[in-house]
Amino acid sequence: MCNGGIVSNTAELSPLEERCLAERDREVAEYMEKRIIPEPFLSNSKNLRKNQTPWEAKLWARLRAGRFYGLKFKRQVQIGHYIFDFGCREKMLLIELDGGQHSEQKISGHDLKKQNYAKSQGYKVLRFWNNDVDKNIEGVLESIKKECGV
Repeated sequence: MCNGGIVSNTAELSPLEERCLAERDREVAEYMEKRIIPEPFLSNSKNLRKNQTPWEAKLWARLRAGRFYGLKFKRQVQIGHYIFDFGCREKMLLIELDGGQHSEQKISGHDLKKQNYAKSQGYKVLRFWNNDVDKNIEGVLESIKKECGV
C-alpha cells in the first residue's frame, strides 16, 4: 500500500515511495490516455453542438438538464472513434437521429459499423427518423423512456 498516495517530502525516496510514484504516474497516464479526446473529434463535436439540426434541438430541449426523468443526457457523445447525437452513460443508451441522407447505401454501412461498435462497448442504440421527432415527439420520448426503464 502506498500510504493513501501520500509520499514524504524528503530528498531521498524509499523504494516503496518510488514504486508508489511510478504506479501513480502509470495510473495518471492511463487515465489521461482514455480521457483526452483527440482534437479532430473535439472540434467536430463542438461544431456539431453549435450547428445542431432543428430535430436535434427539439429533442435536446426535452432531454437536457435532467428534464427527462432526472437522467443526464449529453449531446455529440464520443464512443471510440464515433460521435452519437445524444447519450446517457448512466443507462448506457445512445440516440441517433436520421434524415434522408441515411438511406444512402454508403452512409447506412457507416451507421451499421457505428452501431455495432457501440453495442460491443455495452451500449444500446436507438435510432429515430427526423420525421418522427417532428411529428411524434411524444412517441420518441416514450421509446426512450421504455429503454431507460423509467
